[in-house]
Formats: sequence, structure tokens, C-alpha cells
Amino acid sequence: MVVLFVTLATCAGVKPVTADGTAQDAQREPKPPVLGEKAGGKRRLVVGDKAAGFGLAVVEPAKGTLGEIVWLSDFVGPQAKHPKHLLLLNFFAVWCAACLEELPVLEALYREHGEAGLQVLSINVRGRQEQLNQAREQSAKITSTYGLTYPVLFDPYTTRTQSLYVGDPAVLPCNVLVGRDGRVVGRLQGKEARPDELGGVVRRLLGVEVQR
Repeated sequence: MVVLFVTLATCAGVKPVTADGTAQDAQREPKPPVLGEKAGGKRRLVVGDKAAGFGLAVVEPAKGTLGEIVWLSDFVGPQAKHPKHLLLLNFFAVWCAACLEELPVLEALYREHGEAGLQVLSINVRGRQEQLNQAREQSAKITSTYGLTYPVLFDPYTTRTQSLYVGDPAVLPCNVLVGRDGRVVGRLQGKEARPDELGGVVRRLLGVEVQR
């Protein structure tokens, strides 16, 4: 059985929300987090934990190669170069149909709420049997096919960082929301994490009112 996790906690600059949508008051790389929830025998980041820092290469869709390194701490934390109100980390796999269905929704959210301080990063979660080059090329193709304008990231060396977020074995789709102070403020994971629900959570955390 796949379980949906939608939990929200206090962070600097982002107020958590209750089930009815009302707000509650409540370094370059973060120190290694204290992980608070078991997943597949290992522990996974939960709300309130410091997000696990990383530096991953951007997939270049035109060439199928890897480009510049993007750091989590570029966007959140006390030394952020480009501080954001909310960082949405989307973990996907090229073989995960539900993950691919989310991508147009993520792109739409990024276009709609980028000026309000939303940053989206999609991160490839490579299966143990996947060929490295093939996974990279497929990630580039997906980036191009869906017209993604936000960074899609790829780690050619390890999946350790991804496992801290999605668990081991991975439960996908997985979206983790990080506040401007670098702490996890929400997560939606598994088949029940519908794209329309993701949009609602993002808007509530950003404090954006839906136009009717």
C-alpha cells in the first residue's frame, strides 16, 4: 500500500498550513540532518528536518550532456545566492509514468508562481539496473519533450542523496517542499499524491490566493 504524506511545519518565511488551508504562526550546505522516519529499513527526511544539501549537474536537453552544478543552498538557507520563498524538490524516474504526468503541472506552477518565490528542481532517481548514459539521455529527452524551463538535475555517481528524500527502496512520485530557512515544510509521496493536490499545497505555503 502506498501512503500519501502531506505534513507541514514551521520555517522562516513560510507559514505551515492546516488541513483547511489556514496559516499557523509558528548555511551554505546544511549540517547532516537528523533523519526522523524509517523507509525501507533506512531513515528518510521528514518535516522539520534540515534538507540534505547537494550539488547536482543540470541536464542539457539539446546535447543530452550535463552542464553546470546547482546547489540546494543556492536557493534556501542562510547563504542563499538566489533566495526563494519555497523550494519544490521533485524526484522522478524516467520509467515512472505517474512521475511524468506530474511534469507539466510542475512547469505550470513554476511559470505561475516563480515571481512569488517558488523554485522547482526535478531530480532523476536512477534505478540500480539503469544504464548511466541511457538514463541521462532519457532525462534530457524528457526535459525537451515537456518543455521544462526549470532545472532538471542528474547525479552520475550516486543515489545516496535521493534516497534521503524518497526512501530506499524509493517511493515515487515524491515531492518535498523546503522553506527559505532550509528545512523541510511538506512532502507529498506515492500514487495518492495527485498533481492537483500538489498545486493546492504550493499555493497555500506561498500564501497565494486562487483567482476564481
